[in-house]
Amino acid sequence: MERYHRHHHRSRRHRRSLDRSHEDHLNTGQFSRFRHESEYKGRRHRRRRRSKTSSSESQEDKKGLIDFRKGEKIDNRYEIVCVAGQGTFGTVLECLDHEHGMERVAVKAVRSVERYLDAASIEIEILQFLSAKDTHNKSLCVRLLSWFSARHHHREHVFLVFEYLGRDLYTFMKRNGHHGFSLDHVRSFARQLLQAVQFCHSVKLCHTDLKPENVLLCSSDYTVCQVSSRRIPVSTDIRLIDFGGATFENERHSRTIATRQYRAPEVILGLPWSYPSDIWSLGCIFVELLTGELLFNTHEDLEHLALMEHVLQQPFSTSLVSRALEPYRNEAGGGVSKDNKPRSRRSRRSSESRAIDLFSVSQKRLRWPENASSPSSVNHVKSYPALGELVPDPLFCDLVSKMLRFERDERLTALEALNHPFFLSSEEEAVEDKI
Repeated sequence: MERYHRHHHRSRRHRRSLDRSHEDHLNTGQFSRFRHESEYKGRRHRRRRRSKTSSSESQEDKKGLIDFRKGEKIDNRYEIVCVAGQGTFGTVLECLDHEHGMERVAVKAVRSVERYLDAASIEIEILQFLSAKDTHNKSLCVRLLSWFSARHHHREHVFLVFEYLGRDLYTFMKRNGHHGFSLDHVRSFARQLLQAVQFCHSVKLCHTDLKPENVLLCSSDYTVCQVSSRRIPVSTDIRLIDFGGATFENERHSRTIATRQYRAPEVILGLPWSYPSDIWSLGCIFVELLTGELLFNTHEDLEHLALMEHVLQQPFSTSLVSRALEPYRNEAGGGVSKDNKPRSRRSRRSSESRAIDLFSVSQKRLRWPENASSPSSVNHVKSYPALGELVPDPLFCDLVSKMLRFERDERLTALEALNHPFFLSSEEEAVEDKI
């Protein structure tokens, strides 16, 4: 086998990010605490084609970004090596720390735009909270080493310094021809993700945006199989990132969370969500890591729910449907007409469907396939294999099916999932709630 080495670090948009501080403390007066509510958009080529932008839009995209050159130092300490990643939040730079033996670090330069600076304050606050709770450094959440504000090229920026990590799991699969990982590798990834999420839930925090892009390999080293030419990671050690959108149990919960393809049914239906919504996202991720493809490849609510019923081979319960329809029972100026069709087709945000758009009020069933957006949408759902076909291993299939229950209270908790037989052998003991 031939061995390669690559470096990559990736971070998300302004409502998410990473974890841990050993130098600085958050000066809450420097930032205003502010939440942005925005539909999370997937970035994969399988999800959406990148639209063309005008020159004015391109200029707006560049607003507030750091101006940098290779070899320059930030804060007279962090020598810039190259760009490790870039997004709406700003730029992630691969740097060498001159005060810690030229240690390689990832420095996130937040865009000097108010909404991104506000989001950075939330991110820092959450990461420092997690750091304080992670006394044994076993949470598997990415470490925030420090943060600071400094002027660079005549512009003030906020910088977050993280441990340097490898590629995210989605990018690894993409560069591997969208092939998934071996079952043993998936088992290792799944166990670590459950441990990280269990830690978050134990401190009353929902991640809210779990997906392969937010899981980084600790090392980008890989070997190449001579038979299949597929890349095989040298290490399966991972870290969970992107905590900028994380929500505490006692905080106000936004209506919409998670990237579309990993969104739990209760979120789509506008019902209360909590820790089980993270578990649903993990179930979707686990299948994708095995197959290399999205479990629910869709862009719209009705098709998404139809895929759920088809893949999981069961309809939504009348109880769940009734709870989703309850807010519309006495709705003025909308509701349901005599022909049992919704009068108002959309909520304020066109990307969100209302429950009465999705379910028949009288029959308490999904309005599918009669309300499908197109015949191709119906065929798309019909062509999907069931979960048992996607996940042939019986123990793994059983684990995932129990994480993908429609009723959130019926899903496994992270701790229960860690004690599932899929993870246990004669040499391993059940996981205890020690975090």
